Amino acid sequence: MSDLICRNVCISGRRTSIKLEADMWEALYEICDSAGRSLHETCTEVHRGRGSANFTSAMRLFILDYYRAGSRAWQPAGPARREERASSASA
Repeated sequence: MSDLICRNVCISGRRTSIKLEADMWEALYEICDSAGRSLHETCTEVHRGRGSANFTSAMRLFILDYYRAGSRAWQPAGPARREERASSASA
């Protein structure tokens, strides 16, 4: 079981706290660096788009969605992909 780390963040100028696992915090900081945004800007964006989900759940889904979108660019070479590559190589 992972220990949760509590940190303070600002959402639209209002301070609140969120508890995430260390790996989730690391991933969130990587996303912020990649996007050129502060932690607070990113938290505000996630909070605004969260709908009825609680903020912590919305943040975890945001992180998951970010990395899933990045992984779609990489696809393992399964049978269909190998056939596709073989036919394009022989053309």
